[in-house]
Amino acid sequence: MATDFSGDLIGPHLDLISARSKIGEEPAVRDMLGMLADLLAQDVPKIRQALLSQDTAQAGRLLHSLKGCMPIFCTPPICDQVALAERYTKFGEPGMAQETYLLLGPALGALELEIQLHLAKPAATLE
Repeated sequence: MATDFSGDLIGPHLDLISARSKIGEEPAVRDMLGMLADLLAQDVPKIRQALLSQDTAQAGRLLHSLKGCMPIFCTPPICDQVALAERYTKFGEPGMAQETYLLLGPALGALELEIQLHLAKPAATLE
């Protein structure tokens, strides 16, 4: 496995306290979380496919988008793993990018589920 990552990708990955401190009120957090959930649903399969076909440029572009928005909502380990995977794509290391994504892919799926579970709760119970 990728040796320069030492974070815990078990989860949880969603850091709502940090998100609220950066964004503000719960309605704004929920709106932005919906956008992140959509981005994950669209891009995670594309990242996986790009890495399987060794299209590091495409995988890198998609990972870069995730890297930009995840620190608002997520714990450092998953953010760090996204940054690491993106770095490997930028430096043309498809094997290391694939290896890194073996850890990251399931964590992104878990993050998407965490977001869906949060969004399924009535907003009034979250304040």
